[in-house]
Amino acid sequence: MSRDQMNMSIIAVGASAGGLDAIRAVFSALPSDTGPAFIIVQHLSSSSPSHMEGLLGRVTALPIETAEDGTRVQPGHIYLMPPGRYIHLEGDTLRVTDPSPKDRPPHPVDHLFISLADTLGDRAVGVILSGTGSDGTAGAAAIRSTGGLVIAQDEASAEYTDMPGNAARAGNVDRVLPPDEIAAMIDRLGTANNGSLSSEPEDPEHEATLKRIVGALSAKGGLDFTHYRSTTVERRLERRRMLTESPDLAAYAERVEQDPDELAKLFEDLLIHVTNFFRDPDVFEAVEREVWPKVLADKAPGEPVRIWVPACSTGQEVYSLAMSLVEQIEEAGLDNPIQIFATDANDRVLEQARRATYGPDTTNEVGPERLERFFDRHEDGYRIKPALRDLCVFARHDVTNDPPFLRLDLISCRNLLIYLSPGLQERVVSIFHHGIVPGGFLLLGRSEAVGEGIGDNQLFTAVDKVHKIYRRRPGPSTGLDLDTRPRPASGERPRPGQRREPTADQLRKEADRLVIATYAPPSVLVDSDLRIIHFRGDTSPYLRPPEGAATYQLLNMVPDILSVELREAIEECRKTRTLADREGVRFRVGKEVRAVDIRVLPLHSADRDEPHFLVLFQDPPVKPMLVDSATDDTPERVHEIDFLRRELAASRGSMQAVIDEQESMNRELRTAIEESVASNEELQSTNEELESAKEELQAMNEEVTTLNEELRNQNQELKDLKEYAEAIVDTVRHPLVVLGRGLLVRSANDAFYAMFDTSPERAIGLPLNRLGAGRFDHAPLATRLDRVVRDGGTIESHETTFQGLDGRPHLLSSDARHLTTSNGDPLVLVAMEDITSKEATAHAELEAERLRGAIEEAERFNLAISHDLRTPIKAIMGFTERLLKDKTDRDDGEVKKLDCIAASAARMDRTINGMLNLTRVSHTKIHRQTVDASAMVRTLIDQKCKAAGVEIETDIEQALQIDADPGLLETLLGHIIENATRFVRPVKGPRIRFREMPLTEEREYVLEDNGTGFPAKDAERLFEPFVRLNNGHDQEGVGIGLAIVRRIAQRHGGHAWAEGSPKKGARIHFTLGEET
Repeated sequence: MSRDQMNMSIIAVGASAGGLDAIRAVFSALPSDTGPAFIIVQHLSSSSPSHMEGLLGRVTALPIETAEDGTRVQPGHIYLMPPGRYIHLEGDTLRVTDPSPKDRPPHPVDHLFISLADTLGDRAVGVILSGTGSDGTAGAAAIRSTGGLVIAQDEASAEYTDMPGNAARAGNVDRVLPPDEIAAMIDRLGTANNGSLSSEPEDPEHEATLKRIVGALSAKGGLDFTHYRSTTVERRLERRRMLTESPDLAAYAERVEQDPDELAKLFEDLLIHVTNFFRDPDVFEAVEREVWPKVLADKAPGEPVRIWVPACSTGQEVYSLAMSLVEQIEEAGLDNPIQIFATDANDRVLEQARRATYGPDTTNEVGPERLERFFDRHEDGYRIKPALRDLCVFARHDVTNDPPFLRLDLISCRNLLIYLSPGLQERVVSIFHHGIVPGGFLLLGRSEAVGEGIGDNQLFTAVDKVHKIYRRRPGPSTGLDLDTRPRPASGERPRPGQRREPTADQLRKEADRLVIATYAPPSVLVDSDLRIIHFRGDTSPYLRPPEGAATYQLLNMVPDILSVELREAIEECRKTRTLADREGVRFRVGKEVRAVDIRVLPLHSADRDEPHFLVLFQDPPVKPMLVDSATDDTPERVHEIDFLRRELAASRGSMQAVIDEQESMNRELRTAIEESVASNEELQSTNEELESAKEELQAMNEEVTTLNEELRNQNQELKDLKEYAEAIVDTVRHPLVVLGRGLLVRSANDAFYAMFDTSPERAIGLPLNRLGAGRFDHAPLATRLDRVVRDGGTIESHETTFQGLDGRPHLLSSDARHLTTSNGDPLVLVAMEDITSKEATAHAELEAERLRGAIEEAERFNLAISHDLRTPIKAIMGFTERLLKDKTDRDDGEVKKLDCIAASAARMDRTINGMLNLTRVSHTKIHRQTVDASAMVRTLIDQKCKAAGVEIETDIEQALQIDADPGLLETLLGHIIENATRFVRPVKGPRIRFREMPLTEEREYVLEDNGTGFPAKDAERLFEPFVRLNNGHDQEGVGIGLAIVRRIAQRHGGHAWAEGSPKKGARIHFTLGEET
C-alpha cells in the first residue's frame, strides 16, 4: 500500500430498515470534494435488485459503484455492497464473499467494521444509521478497541433505533448525532487527515502541552504514560481533540484540566481494551498443545497451576484460559488446583470482569458445549458459573511499576507491549522473568515485536514463533528494579533513535548492581509498615502471594513460623537501630523442612522520619555433627522438636490474633446492627406509603402496557401484510403495473420492468405508451384503459401485438381492473401475459397430432404390404426347397443359383417378420409386473448357445427383479442376447455379462460381451431399422433387432443405447420407466 493510500480515510457506513433516507441525508450534506472513501452496507436480499446507485446519485456528485471482489479503494468514491453478500477490507482492496451459513441472521455491518479495525487500527471510522437488530454492535466494539471512531445516528432522526441504539448502549459509540451533523463530523475528519497533529512534535510549546496532559492523567489514575509509545498517545489525544471540537491541542489540554469527565474519557481511550472469548483460536490450540502438557507434567499431585494475566481488561481472556486449563486437567485425569491472577490498571473494566456477566454474542465465541458447561443464563446474556469464577482473582495493578506475582507457570500478556516504548518493554519483560518459574511460559500478542529483552539474551527461548509462545530458561531470576520514587508527569524522555552516552557514575552503579545480583543473598526492601517495595534475587523459596486480594505485606507472604521470627527481628531492629538476626529458623515447604538465616538491617534517610528495613534470607552453613547412634536425643531430633514447638507457638499466636480480630469485628457488627434496626423502623413507615403509591402506578402501567402491546401488534400485522403483499407482487412472473390519470406509471413489479427493459427510476411518472422506446404504443388498449380509469369497470383478455426485446413480434394478453386510493384518486391495475409461446404450443400440438396420424397410417400400410409379400415369398421358398431336393439332373451352377434364391427368400422372410414385430411392439398394450430378469437372461442364453452349438461364459447378477411387461421384456432381452451370441463366436473365450448399473438416477441395465465390437461413431446407427455394420465378419441378421429393443424401451418410458469399440466388445444399455 502506498503512503497516500495508507493516509487515506476510509469510512464504513452500516444501515438496515429506514437507512436509505438517512444515507441520502448524510451524503446530501457532504461537500462534493470530500476526501474519504465510503463503503456502504445495507441489509438487502440477493433476490431483489438494488436501486441504491441511482437513488444516491441524485443527492451527491461523488462517483458511486457496486463493489466487486478485488476492487481497489480510491479516495472520494462510494462503494456499495452487492445485495445478499458480505464485503470486507484487505489492505486497500475490497473483498466480496458469500455469508457463512452459520451467520443467521447475517451481520454484514459487523463483518465490515471488524475488517476495518484489523486493517486500519486507530484510523478506522464506522457510522451506524437507522436499522433493526444488533448488527454493528460487535463491529463498533472492534473499532473502539483499536482506538478508532464510531458515530451513531440519534434516536430522534432514526426511523428504526435498534442498530444505533444497541451500539450506543454497549458503550461502543463516540458521538450520537443527526445526519447533517454526522456529515459535518465526516468533513472535519477529512480535513484533519486521519489524526495528524497540527503542531510539530519538535515544537517546545507542543512538548509542554503534552506534559500538562500526561501530568493530569497521572494525577487521575496513578499511571505514568511517559514511556508509552508517543505515536499511540498523540493519536489518542488528536482523536479526543477532534471529538470535543477543540481548535488545537493547547485548548484541549485546558479542557482536560477543567473537565473531569473528559479526563476520564481520555484515560479510557489510552487504556486499550481488545478482548473476547478465545480470541485467535489458533493461539489457544497452540497453548493446549505446547504449554498445558508441559506445565502439568512438572506438577506434583495437588500442586497448583499459577497463571498471571496482566492487562486483563473485562476478563474474557482470563476465563478462556481457565476453561481451557480445566478441560486439559480433566482430560489428563489430574486434580491440580488452579490459581489465576488477573490485573489491570482500569477499575471500571476490573469491576466488569468481577461481575463475570457478558452479552448474548458470547454463544458465538465459546460454542454450545462450553456455554452449557461454564455459563448460566442471565437477563443480560450469560454469567460465568461460580466454580470457574472462583479460580480467578482480579486486582488493580500497574505492570510497569508494581512487583509481579511469583512462582508462575504462565504469563499471558497479549497486545500490551506494542503500546510501550522499547525501554519500558525490556523492563516489563524483566519483571515477567522474575515472576515465572524456570521452565514456565510467556505468551505474547501476535503483533508484538520481541526485541532484545527476549530474543538475544538468555531469559527466554522461543517455543512457537508463529503464536509467540516463549519459555523461561533455567537459572536464577533477574533482579527487580522497581523505582519507588514518584516519576515526573512530563514527557521528558529520549526520542526514538536518540542515544545517551553512560557516565562514569552510571557505569559504577551498573557494576555494583551486577555484583549484588550475583553474590548477594535474596532480599526484600520494606517500608515502616512492612510493605514490600523492592525485591532482589530469587525470593520464591521464602515468599508466596497470599490468597484473596493482592497485597505486598511481608508478614502475609511468608510461612507462619517465619512471620513470628521476622516480626521479632524487625521490632528488635526498629528499637536498637542495628542489625537483628535469627539463625537456623526452620519452616516447612510442602513436605520438606528447610532452614534459613534471617538478617534485618535498618535503612535511614534524611527525608524520612520512619526507617525502612532490608530483610536478607540466607541458607545457613552446613556444620559437621557427630551423631551418637545409641542416643535417642540426636541433634536432628532436638532441632525437629524445637522446630515443632516454635511452629506450634507461631500457630497459637496467629490463631489468637485471628480470634481477637474476630471479636473486634463482632463488636463492630453488633453496633452496626443496632443502628440499622433504628433506621429500619424509620424506613418501614416510608416504605408503606411508597407501596400504596407503587400499586396505583403499577395498575396504570399495566393498562398503558396493554394498550402499547395491542398497538405494537397491530402495527406489526400491518407491516407483515404490507411486506407479504409486496413479496407476492414481486414474485409473480407476469408483468403488473398500476396506472393513474393520463396512464402514468405509479408502480410496477420486477417482471414489468424486465419486459420493457427499464427501472423504477426511469419508468415511474412516464406514460405507458412511452415505455420501451414506444414499442407498446397501442391506441385501442390505451383508449380502453383510459375509460377504466375514468369510469371504472374491467378489461379481460385484450390481445395486442408488440415488438419484444428480441426484435420479434409478441402476442400480449392484458386484464385490467379499476382501483381507488384512500384519497379518492382513480387508478387501474393492469396484468399482462405474453401468450406468444402458448400460441406456438397449440400449433405444435396440432402438428404432432397430424404426424401421429401419418405414423399410424404408415404402420397400417406396413402390415398390409408385409401380408401381401409374405405369401409369394413362402411360395418361392417352397418351390426352391423341392428343386434342391432333386439334384440328380442339375449341375453345380444351377444348385448354387437355387441356394442363392433360397437364402434371399429366407432373408426377405426374416425382414418381413422383423417389420411385423416392430409394428406389433408399437401397438401391444403393456401389462407391467415384476419379472425375475436374472432367470430370464440365463434361460435365453442357454437356448441361444444350444441352437448355435457353442459354449459361452456368463456373469449374471443374481435375483435381479425388473418391473416390465414380461413378453416385451423377453423380446427385448432376446434380441440383445441374440446379437451378443452372434458376435462373440469368432473370439476366443466368449463371455456375456448382465447387471444393473449402480448409482444412477433411474434404474439402468446393461448386457455386455467381449465380441468383435463396433466403431464408437456407429453407436447410434445400430438402432436404425435394416442397418447392418460391415465389421469384417459375415454375420446373419437383417438389422432390425436393436430397433425393436429401442422401441420396447421407449414404450416403457425408457431408452436404449450402445457403447463399444472394435475388437473390445459391445455394451447395450437400457432403462424402463413408466408406461407412456
